[in-house]
Amino acid sequence: MIMVTSRSRRSKAGIIALISLVALAAAAVVGFGIYFHTHALPGTYVGAYDIGGKTREQARKDLGNAALSQVITLEPGFASARAVTPSELGILIDVEATLDQAFGTSPIFVAWPAVIMSVRTIEPVLEVDQDVLHGFIERLESETVPDPIPAMVFDENSSSFQASTSTKRLQVEGNNLSDALVNAARSLDDTVVAADVVECDIDIEPESLASAIELANSWIATDVSVKDEDGVLAQATPVDIAQWVTFEIVDGQIRPKVDIEQVTSWLTPIAEEQGRGPMVGQKEKNSRGDIIGISGRAEAGRSVSNLEQTAQQIVDVLDRKQFAALTQSADGDLEIESPGAVSATLTYDYTEPEYDVVSVADGSGDSVYVASPGEQWIDVNLKTLRMTAYEGSVPVQTSLVIGGATKSPTKLGDYSIYFKTELQDMRGIDWDGTPYVTENVPWAMFYSGDFALHGAYWRDDFGIQPGDDGSHGCVNLPVSEAEKLYRWASEGTKVFAHN
Repeated sequence: MIMVTSRSRRSKAGIIALISLVALAAAAVVGFGIYFHTHALPGTYVGAYDIGGKTREQARKDLGNAALSQVITLEPGFASARAVTPSELGILIDVEATLDQAFGTSPIFVAWPAVIMSVRTIEPVLEVDQDVLHGFIERLESETVPDPIPAMVFDENSSSFQASTSTKRLQVEGNNLSDALVNAARSLDDTVVAADVVECDIDIEPESLASAIELANSWIATDVSVKDEDGVLAQATPVDIAQWVTFEIVDGQIRPKVDIEQVTSWLTPIAEEQGRGPMVGQKEKNSRGDIIGISGRAEAGRSVSNLEQTAQQIVDVLDRKQFAALTQSADGDLEIESPGAVSATLTYDYTEPEYDVVSVADGSGDSVYVASPGEQWIDVNLKTLRMTAYEGSVPVQTSLVIGGATKSPTKLGDYSIYFKTELQDMRGIDWDGTPYVTENVPWAMFYSGDFALHGAYWRDDFGIQPGDDGSHGCVNLPVSEAEKLYRWASEGTKVFAHN
């Protein structure tokens, strides 16, 4: 009989437990290896994207979307930032080659702790079209890097430009930018890239510089003016013209240029000063509903209609002279011709004058004269400078007038028209004893000696106190109002002139 001791039983149980633990661990290792044979290891990153635990198909989809949505913001430093995609730079991700690297390590023989606790970063495999990438950088430089501007100085004392023989320009450091863009694409994440810009010297040929200065100074000496239908409005000074002139380098040669925006800036306040809103006038209406006259002068509004065209006209004239100035003579020297005079004309758009209509009550002249019904009579109020024609107590016409000057006042009193003539030369002796003659005075209605109501074609303004600019004693009306009154009144029509 074999005796089994307690110690033997314990040893056997321990061996069984150890064998079970080893078997369980082996099963876990095998299971871990089988799972991660088709899934990316934990802590696996491609660029900025975590693909740990994902199948190859899931990772392929994520990387494809990341590549399509990635935006690289480029900050040139001297221009506005611009956003581009890697594909616009000629940079594409080789998804399959990248996934081969991410899924290429078998985890079966890898220690669990090391796998679980580690982070693996896989750089995306990129395909870079260097022609596209360098072409983008060249376009960036041509579109955003300011053209070199020579150090031109305008001397106000001599009214001329002066310059140095060298200038600076900014240039994108292409190689550094190329590497930075590729590295940004590898991140698969939205990234900001700052472009390195260097300043370099550019030598200007003395002959080119001298020709440019001579041409620019010929513009400075140009007589440039702007006018309208009434005459000259403004004359450009040498300082004004100097502000229009910019300089650029074309094919290695320096050239002056007239900047139309600067010309427009000079013209704008001139045009604004000439514009005006409509002035609202006032028409008077009697009890019959008839418009009997204008008691407040209206004026049409206007605005400049050709500001841009006027600026372009100035630029075009100077440009045409530039082409002439840059023609080569037989010996190869540049011939500089002054543009001479440039005169541009502003034109206007007009808006029709506007009027308010007010009603005039009957009997306005009762305090001057009590007329019988329908009787024609004329009230001349030299205090308000207003003429009103009545039929009885109903006003039928009113107009602003101008009376006699301070030293030749209009004769006051009650009179009647005794003579009418459509056109007449008027002559007489002025207050200072000198003779005067006014030819072709229209629609004259004499009411006392040489005193008459008549049209005054030589005047623009009525209804203002005349002072020394008044008449020789007659009552002056606008020509259209004088004609209307002439055709209405008859000889014998009463005239009341008073203050």
